[in-house]
Amino acid sequence: MPQEFNSNQPHFWIRLRCDEEENPPLLQDVYSFMHDFNLVYEISRASTDPNYDFPFRQLLSFHPEEGLQLHLRDEDRLHVERMTKKSPLDLVTVVVAVPAAVGAIWGLVQIVEKVVNFRLNRRKLKEEVRKLERENAQSLNPSLDEPADATFLFENRRFLESRLEERGAIELYRRIGDRLIRSKIEIVEVEIELRGTSQQDRVS
Repeated sequence: MPQEFNSNQPHFWIRLRCDEEENPPLLQDVYSFMHDFNLVYEISRASTDPNYDFPFRQLLSFHPEEGLQLHLRDEDRLHVERMTKKSPLDLVTVVVAVPAAVGAIWGLVQIVEKVVNFRLNRRKLKEEVRKLERENAQSLNPSLDEPADATFLFENRRFLESRLEERGAIELYRRIGDRLIRSKIEIVEVEIELRGTSQQDRVS
C-alpha cells in the first residue's frame, strides 16, 4: 500500500489557474487537459529520473478506457492538493521534492511557458531547488556545502530535449505539449514553489 503524502516534507507545489472556451466546460475537455498535463510531468520524470534508467517504451502502456499510461511509483506521481468544484478550474498539485524530481519540474516549466506565453520566475525556482539540493547533500554528508550542478542542466531547453530524445520520448513530449496549447482549457496563471523545507523563507 503506497504511503500517504506528507505535506510537511519538502514538496513542489504547482498551481494552475485556468479559463475555458465554454462555460461550463465539457467534462471531456477538462479530463483531456488534466490527463495531458499529468503526462507532460510523467514523461519528463521518466526521462530524467535516474531511477527509471531503462528503455522508455517499457514504461508505456495503453488502456482502452484510461488512455496512455506510464508506469511510475506512486510516490513519484503528482498528487492533487486542491481542485475547484466549479468553473473556472483552479488546480493545485504536489509531488515529493527530491533531486530526482527536478528534471520533471523543468520539463513542466518548458511546456507551461509555451502554453501561457510568459516566463516563470526562474531565478526564484532555481534558488529554491538549490536550497533543496544543499539540504539533501548535507543530510547525506554534513561536510558538503554546495550541491552538484547536474540537475540544473535540465533548465536549459536544449539539454532537456537532448535527454528526452536520447530516451526516445521527445516526440511524445512535444505532441502532448502541442495538445495542451490547443486545449479548450487555457492556463492563464501558474505558480511553482518549493514548500515544506526546514527553511521556510521564500526567494523573492
